[in-house]
Amino acid sequence: MCSSSHWTSRPSPATRGPCWTDFLAEYYRDIEQFPVRAAGLEPGRLPEAARERCEPMEDILDGVRRDILPSLTHWQSPSFFPANAGDMLSSGLNVMPFTWAASPAAAELEGVVVDWMASLLGLPRRFLFSGGGGGVLQGTTPSTLTAALSTDPEYLKNLGAAGRSAVDYKDWQLALSRRFLAVKIWVVLRARIRRHVASAKWFEAADRRFEVVAPRKLSLVCFRLRPRFPGDDAAVDDVNRRLLAAVIASGRAFMTHFVVNGKFVLRLAVGGSMTELRHVRDVWELLQEKADEVLESCRSITAP
Repeated sequence: MCSSSHWTSRPSPATRGPCWTDFLAEYYRDIEQFPVRAAGLEPGRLPEAARERCEPMEDILDGVRRDILPSLTHWQSPSFFPANAGDMLSSGLNVMPFTWAASPAAAELEGVVVDWMASLLGLPRRFLFSGGGGGVLQGTTPSTLTAALSTDPEYLKNLGAAGRSAVDYKDWQLALSRRFLAVKIWVVLRARIRRHVASAKWFEAADRRFEVVAPRKLSLVCFRLRPRFPGDDAAVDDVNRRLLAAVIASGRAFMTHFVVNGKFVLRLAVGGSMTELRHVRDVWELLQEKADEVLESCRSITAP
């Protein structure tokens, strides 16, 4: 167990903080050197039991460098393309806006961002947070939802519970706590969305061997290798599976897939906080390289 002196003689923030900040700065500086997705962590690599005594923070971070970082899928890598941004801000602020009083700005921002997204998607006004649909749930009896989930013990009563101008999101879900997720979309829409859309547009037109199977939405491109002859979708699906596996196995980029109209489709979502056009070009070169290898071994699909 940690001794009482550990708590009564804590190091000052000036000496304690840089340990973590330097570690994170080092991680972001060197992140492109890591494989985007590692093979995995060997069983037994991590200690099975917690230590009885406290360890120096430097030793803990050394363990993170040695055992954790090499076995992560690096979501913050500029070559990670399922898309994410703003998560550090959300996690760093670490607020829980389950009631309006718990974090007024977070509660207000969620309503604003819901309206932004509804407008971007062209949804009718009833989907707006300020409309009658409630933003995420549309129905004729929205009060039934909050009546079923609402909990109002004395210690949770606040302006949101008592007034009409504020919302307690704890009444909109089963869990009491709630993360500050709206700030992630808020940051993306304000700071990065145009750049990412431009990168996705470039990617969309880069190589005629690939077909875009659905209209590009913002910075998401859904594509696959073209079939050589009509009716060979099964072979095309198999080749695209192999292509995706080869890209991921390279450790140089990470993408996901989905199935649309029975067709196996690759999806590239440009949304990483550090992703630039050069990274999109890099992943396109990687796709071309791996496509050449796959097509070399499968003659049923070629460039048109």
